[in-house]
Amino acid sequence: LRFLSTACLFSCFAVAQADTYTIHSPDKRLDVQVSNSAAGLTYSVSLDGNTFITPSTLGLIINDLPIGQAEMEFQGKQDARIEDSFELFAGKTRYIADHYNTSTFKFTSNDERKLDLQLVVRVYDHGVALRYLLPAQAGLQSFTIQNETTRFGFAGDYACHGLNLGKFANSHEGEFDPVQASRIREHNLYDAPLVCKTGVGQTTFALAESDVRNYPGAWFSGRGDGRLGVDIRLTPRFDSRVDGLEKAAVRANMGADGVRTPWRVIMVGDSPGELVESTLIATLGEPSQVKDTSWIKPGKTAWDWWNDNQVAIANPGMNTDTYKAYIDFAAALGLEYILIDAGWHEGTALTSKPGANLLKPVPAMDLPAILDYAKDKGVGVWLWVQWKQLDWQMEEALSAYQQWGIKGIKVDFMDRSDQEMVDYFHKLLTATARHKLMVNLHGAYPPNGLVRTYPHYLTQEAVMGAEYNKWSERITATHNVTLPFTRMILGPIDY
Repeated sequence: LRFLSTACLFSCFAVAQADTYTIHSPDKRLDVQVSNSAAGLTYSVSLDGNTFITPSTLGLIINDLPIGQAEMEFQGKQDARIEDSFELFAGKTRYIADHYNTSTFKFTSNDERKLDLQLVVRVYDHGVALRYLLPAQAGLQSFTIQNETTRFGFAGDYACHGLNLGKFANSHEGEFDPVQASRIREHNLYDAPLVCKTGVGQTTFALAESDVRNYPGAWFSGRGDGRLGVDIRLTPRFDSRVDGLEKAAVRANMGADGVRTPWRVIMVGDSPGELVESTLIATLGEPSQVKDTSWIKPGKTAWDWWNDNQVAIANPGMNTDTYKAYIDFAAALGLEYILIDAGWHEGTALTSKPGANLLKPVPAMDLPAILDYAKDKGVGVWLWVQWKQLDWQMEEALSAYQQWGIKGIKVDFMDRSDQEMVDYFHKLLTATARHKLMVNLHGAYPPNGLVRTYPHYLTQEAVMGAEYNKWSERITATHNVTLPFTRMILGPIDY
């Protein structure tokens, strides 16, 4: 069911000239105030009358010039109340209520560019989301976005937990360490989610993002002005270096539907446990693009890499007998799948090394025999691939895997969240849906709602997982019990 009540259309701006506008959550506990003044566009967020996100800047830097940092011409707003629901194929819960109040504000910049900018705000009972829309307009055809000026001002020196990775290109793996808000610096790069307690009871909020498309992933950095809070920092494009400096984060071409940014999300709970229960990130994801889900079957997998292919046979390794042993093991324990990890095909490499052939197994691997044996035992087979090697052969490889009867692929070592890599995720997940292959992404950026859009995307890494026990002592009890309240609130986790 979907219920929409429209309170005011864009044409009614003549009766909506106030500088400050308030949007309430359905249960009236959360309030978002949006203001337009000489200082530009700002917003703040309150829970039960307690402001925990103080007035914070909004806007974009387009072609090196800001929009939203000075008073805008208000053109009107549209308010609506949505009561919807949907099913999540795999995740925390199957049936999700999608209830929120929303306002879409329409502004025009007060400079010679006269750019149109829309701000969309959604307020749920358990969080807030906002995004920008650049509608199709003569002044913007091909353009770049350097950064957002989206800020999250803190009302106090909050006790937070965050993963400060400090560089843009990485596998998003590490400890979520405790940090006071006053210790978050401008040069820091905190991954999603950044989780903080407000000091009012057990109230906890988390900053994250959802529905990222044609745009890079975002980070959280200190404000740099000595005041409390964090700013959005966009991952720059790898092809945008000028004189050694990273410039553009987004290269955009205006289409009929305009250009939209991801949702900037503030998850809110009366306790950390309520964030564990939250499905807000998936809810904000684009609705499913896969109509037939009958072939998507989550299950447990026997994993060869974990014990270095050491099974109780003569000459274990990357060979046919070893994987028949894994199949026997999976069948005996009632596991649905086995995974054949790195090394199974010609030219396997962990980096983007030319010369690989993802359709030609190494001589010791009789893959047709392995697949026939697995089918007889009722066990499905997944294959590991390196992302760039797959990109070079994507359609040919995925078509072959579908013909062979492969159930899914584990794609690895992307280790980036720039616009080009985000585009790759969508390209890959669209193609695998077409070929009815389930997906597990390693070396991936944090979950941002794609599990709703692509229900065959069952799980992913973006976590410092148990593999680190092989070469370090970083996997502590503290780390393990911190993950459910930090990384895991965003979505599935291949630990």
